[in-house]
Amino acid sequence: MDSYQSLYHGFRWAVPARLNIAQLCCARWAREPARTAILFEDASGATTRWSYRDLHLAANRLANALEAMGVRRGDRVAIVVPQRPATAVAHFAIYRLGAVAMPMSMLFGPEALEYRLADSGAVAAIVDADALANLRTARGDAL
Repeated sequence: MDSYQSLYHGFRWAVPARLNIAQLCCARWAREPARTAILFEDASGATTRWSYRDLHLAANRLANALEAMGVRRGDRVAIVVPQRPATAVAHFAIYRLGAVAMPMSMLFGPEALEYRLADSGAVAAIVDADALANLRTARGDAL
């Protein structure tokens, strides 16, 4: 066999039995307070810097709030937020709990949201104010 075929057939993922992506991608880097994770420029051109520690602490607060609301390991949580630092916080908070993040487009209307939320069995949603009306139309107070 050529080297590609040998590599292809012999490949095996080496993922530990217990792995948390929030730990792998954020928490372990948060030990260095000044280490930059995100440089964000908003629509007005203003920039903000988020360190891994900032992300980690914000994600811990959100994870605690989600857990207090009843979100558990394996639960699906919708994220309807545009790309910005809060989106990373939402992902890391959900992963910290062992829940499943379901990113959804801000462009989804009520029908698209309703279908995806119902089909997935989502128990909670983290939603930007601009998408809240569509989510309420789709689900009312169900989430």
